[in-house]
Amino acid sequence: MCNSPKIHLLVFFFFLAGFSFSQINIDSLVKEFDALPNDTVSIGKITRYANFQKKINNDVGLAAFQVALKKSRAINDPDKTVQSLLFVGNAYLIKSDFPNASLHLNEAERMAMSLNDTKMLLRIKMTIGNMYSYSHQTSKAKEIYFEVLNLCGNKPSTTRATVLNNIGGILYREAAMRPDKIAEAGRYVLNAVKTLEEIGSDHDIISKYNNLGLIYGDIQKYDSALLFLNKAKVLIDKENLPDDLINYYMYMGRIYMDQRKFEEAEKVYFRALEESNKLRLPEWVAESYISLADLYDAKGDYKTSLDYFRKYHALSDSLVNATNFKTAADIQNKFEREKKETELTKLKAEQAKNRIFNIALIAISVLLVISGGMMYSRFKIKAESEKKLKSQNEIISQKNKDITDSINYSRKIQDAILPSEKNILELFPQSFVYYKPKDIISGDFYWCAKVGSLKYFAVADCTGHGVPGALMSMLGTSLLKEIILTRNITKTNEILNELRKLVINALDQNSGSKDGMDIALICYDEKNKELHFSGANNAAIIVSNNNLNELKPDKQPIGSYEKTEDFTSKTISVEPGTLVYMYTDGYADQFGGPKGKKFKYKQLDDLLIANNNSSLQLQKEILHKALSDWKGTLEQVDDVCVVGIRLM
Repeated sequence: MCNSPKIHLLVFFFFLAGFSFSQINIDSLVKEFDALPNDTVSIGKITRYANFQKKINNDVGLAAFQVALKKSRAINDPDKTVQSLLFVGNAYLIKSDFPNASLHLNEAERMAMSLNDTKMLLRIKMTIGNMYSYSHQTSKAKEIYFEVLNLCGNKPSTTRATVLNNIGGILYREAAMRPDKIAEAGRYVLNAVKTLEEIGSDHDIISKYNNLGLIYGDIQKYDSALLFLNKAKVLIDKENLPDDLINYYMYMGRIYMDQRKFEEAEKVYFRALEESNKLRLPEWVAESYISLADLYDAKGDYKTSLDYFRKYHALSDSLVNATNFKTAADIQNKFEREKKETELTKLKAEQAKNRIFNIALIAISVLLVISGGMMYSRFKIKAESEKKLKSQNEIISQKNKDITDSINYSRKIQDAILPSEKNILELFPQSFVYYKPKDIISGDFYWCAKVGSLKYFAVADCTGHGVPGALMSMLGTSLLKEIILTRNITKTNEILNELRKLVINALDQNSGSKDGMDIALICYDEKNKELHFSGANNAAIIVSNNNLNELKPDKQPIGSYEKTEDFTSKTISVEPGTLVYMYTDGYADQFGGPKGKKFKYKQLDDLLIANNNSSLQLQKEILHKALSDWKGTLEQVDDVCVVGIRLM
């Protein structure tokens, strides 16, 4: 198989949201639609226009859908309102504006349930599943898709075929880490194809044929792959579908690359590039560039490979610049949502009379209110003409600086709550903490304390990173202090049981919230030279006499979970000089290296044991250099926290 990374094509497994260069004046359009009467006829006209325009320019479609939603609410028509909510949510989803998509889709789901509208509920849940899929929350997406599958029943339908295909897509992603999943992915997509063949839906079946071609190519069943891709090509030519044609060329290129048929791969990649330029689809142009770079690299033509790689990066940068305003909008929505979550957790903390937790959350709440206010003022600025663009950019730059300054200040608050290096070294004189947040403030946290002859150290990974993760880390730190130092609960498994109960109560997870944390907790009994460990999804690594052993955690998080059991504890006797390592998943999940793949836990453990005889400070420096070299110019994907302790 070729070295071309699968990640490029996975982006397009479900749908392609193309850029448009339409010159429609959205403000004028909205004014024109606003002037129409508030009645079902006007709403129908606006919705039909929006559904047509969203394929050409999603921003125009979104603006029209929003007017339809406003008019539906004005006449208090629940059927039109739930439909408009779905359309608005889906338009935000295409923009990758997940907070706004979630806001509208969740409201639509509640309304559809109250109306007992099963057909609409199916469409809404499918879109919610897509939202989780596109935001890489694959386990949640799969859960929603299976709900949709159950609602569909066994009767053949395009909806059932679509959800089968989408489940196959999730399994295909998981196959990057678990190759056994790819056969299961193929079975789901094949069932989708059989369903569509049974009901005779040629248009819907094309993408599924393409997907089967990709899957069979990956497991080197090239005859089957070509069979399905050629079936797709016949229908593409019949229906004249240029988007699907590009997809076909890219998948054919993958198969030719796997077979090292470089000339054939070159031809189809150039056809894909030609079609992408013709349709002015920059994402596919970029995909063609990186595929050609991989091709010439495999052929040994490194100069041409580098030329296409540079073209890919230049175009990728321009696409990022084109979405600056959307990114800023994402930040605003996150701040508003997080402000509400903060108020909820603060209320729960007051009920629990947790003074420390209150202080931390109040500080973060004030910070978020300030930041949210600045974000709101920023987005009151609208581009009215070319003449004002320069002035507007200057204002946006200043507001970005204000937001960054606010988040930087919140980092100071978080640093003040985390244990200081001095406090850590007083408890564990030979230790290090390698801590590298992804977004200034972190969802990873570490905590230590001493009770008599017992020394505790915890390393945790909270839901999310940045501001959401930081809020959860404040909660985790405060609750650990409450449990161990105030309530005098000392056994590691009992500590985690109590922590889970308090987190569920604090976040009101009976209402459906799935936020929480993974944690590794050790307790070193200095008097008896024993180490006690309990973990929620996070392990502890023990290195003694150059041998590495893993203390396995319980496979459940701190927080709401499908099936919860009491946490267990493990106790081992330790010799002087024994090393204990704890880490979150950010280090192992970092993409990089020559092939852009994950670092992985095996490589991390090998690095730890190879350097276990070095000083703890040198080990920290080695970890930093290894991660930096591996990451190269790629973006850091998650918060990173690695702790090493030599027990004396």
